Amino acid sequence: MWQVLLLVCCTAIAARGSPQGDYVKNILNARGARYSDNIVEDANLNAPELIEKYRYPVEVHHVTTEDGYILEMHRIPHGRDRHTTPGGNKPVIFLMHGLLSSHISLNPNGILNTNFWKFSWDEIGNIDLPTMIDFALEQSGQSRLHYGTTSFFVMGSLRPDYNAKIISMHALAPVAYMANNRNPLLWFISPYSSNIDTMMPVIFGHTPAGASVRQFAHYGQGIADKGFRRYDHGTWIANRRAYGSIRPPNYDLSKVTAPVFLHYSDKDPLAHVNDVDTLWKELGRPIGKFRIPMNSFSHLDFLWGIDAKELVYDRVINLIWAMDVNGFSDNV
Repeated sequence: MWQVLLLVCCTAIAARGSPQGDYVKNILNARGARYSDNIVEDANLNAPELIEKYRYPVEVHHVTTEDGYILEMHRIPHGRDRHTTPGGNKPVIFLMHGLLSSHISLNPNGILNTNFWKFSWDEIGNIDLPTMIDFALEQSGQSRLHYGTTSFFVMGSLRPDYNAKIISMHALAPVAYMANNRNPLLWFISPYSSNIDTMMPVIFGHTPAGASVRQFAHYGQGIADKGFRRYDHGTWIANRRAYGSIRPPNYDLSKVTAPVFLHYSDKDPLAHVNDVDTLWKELGRPIGKFRIPMNSFSHLDFLWGIDAKELVYDRVINLIWAMDVNGFSDNV
C-alpha cells in the first residue's frame, strides 16, 4: 500500500499546547458555546500532540539555517500500522504552512528581539526552504520529494538547482502575482508598504501564530507595483546593497522548472483567477491547473473547508501517486 514517508512542517509551537491558548479559552467560554470534548481537546493540542492523538508516529527535529534561525520540523515516518516498515521506497511529501499559520519556533536571541523578525518570504524561500528540504531528503534517504507556495516560487527562482529535488509541487490557492488581489487589509497597507514598520506591529502583534512585518509589507509591495519581485528595502542605497540595483529585481519564474500544479478557486480574494493565470504563463514547467468546482470555495477553505478532502486533497494525492509511481508525464 502506498504510504507517505515524510511529513514535515515548520512550526511556531515551542511549548506544549496550542500557541493561542487564550483565544481558545475565550471561544470555549463564550456564552452559548457548545463543543464536543474531542474538539475542546484538539483546540488545546500542538502539532506533535495532535499527530500522536490520532495514532500516527511523530518525530520532532530542529535544523539551523545559514543565517542562524532554528527551525522546528515534524516528521511522520510511516502510517498507523505498527508493523509498517519505516523507510523504503515511499514518496516524501513536504508540507509548508502559509502566512499566519505556525511558523519559525526557536531562535538563540528570542522572538522578542527585533532582529528576529527582519525577514520576508524572500528569506524563507531563499534560505529556510533549501535547509528544510535537504534535511528531509537526508532523513528519508530519498533524492527528491513532493512539495505541497509563494516561498517555493522564490526558491525555484533564486535557487534553481533545487528544482531537480522536486518531483512535483502542488500550490494550493497560489499567491504570487497580486494585481487583482481583493483582500481589503492588504489593499490598505499597500500604499505604505515601503515604510510600514512603524504601524504594522500594532496591527499584527496579536494575530494568531505571528508573522513578520516584512512578510505583509512584501505582499503590499506586490499589490502596489502589480509584479512579483524581491523585497523593496525602501531606499535605493539599501536596494543597491542587497541586489546591486536601485529597484528590487523580479523573480525569474522561468527558472522554476520543477513540475508545478496550481489548485485555485473562483472566490479566492487573495489568489485571484487572473493572477493565477499570470503565474501559470510565467512558470518554466507548469503541468496542471485545477479549478475547484464549488462557487463558494475560498482561500481558507483549502485548509479548513469541510469539502477540502474531496475537492482538493484526494486529487493532490492521486497526482502524487501518478507522478511518483507511474513516472513523470506532462499530461498527468
